[in-house]
Amino acid sequence: YALKFPLATVHKDQFMKFWLWNLTQYSHIVYLDSDTYFINPQEAVVAVDFYALVRLVVDYHVPVACPTTWSSVSAAGKPLSWNGGFFIIKPSVSMFARLVFSKEHPRHFAIHSSQNIWLDSSEMGAFMREFPTFLVPPNTNAVCMDFLSCCIDKSRCKPSFYSDVSTTTTRMVHFLKPKGVVSVGGVADIINLFAHQAENVYAPQGFSSTCILNNFAKPLAEYILSKWPLLMTP
Repeated sequence: YALKFPLATVHKDQFMKFWLWNLTQYSHIVYLDSDTYFINPQEAVVAVDFYALVRLVVDYHVPVACPTTWSSVSAAGKPLSWNGGFFIIKPSVSMFARLVFSKEHPRHFAIHSSQNIWLDSSEMGAFMREFPTFLVPPNTNAVCMDFLSCCIDKSRCKPSFYSDVSTTTTRMVHFLKPKGVVSVGGVADIINLFAHQAENVYAPQGFSSTCILNNFAKPLAEYILSKWPLLMTP
């Protein structure tokens, strides 16, 4: 794609997020980042009513998206950046063309969040240029907040948009990436895949790595092992 389309370098690994708008064989698309999962996948349809969220897109003609946890907030209390784990859109060939080919360089972050001005050159800038208004899920704290409840140093990890971390009933995790491969093993082996990021990426940002591993990586590991026979069936 990088050879076919004149994308900025920073766009190349995010091209799928643009390509979604080109898939007009679908009425609407729910996109989940590959580093997004639900604490209890069997309860996901209860925790996140995707049908209701798609209806919001139909009714209001704008995307539905989780705000990024570090989003700045407008004077009206609205988040100023999205793409926090999942979003829902209506495909449009004309919008795909705007996202990929527009000559209008985004200035959203230059205006609203100068410390993140570099994001104007990323896919986030293009999204905010085309969709400065988007809808957040009604139960945002329960769905989108990921592991912010593991923050132990609020001076470093306190988010701008999610103000009441203490009341979260988080079901979704975003940004927690595994490192390594486990072909077969126990819960501890799978949890260990996430230890590198928890300890070396998030602990320095004010999060408890133990909290992340016990409260978020462990339930995922237990779920994976519960489905292991099914996963290994040819």
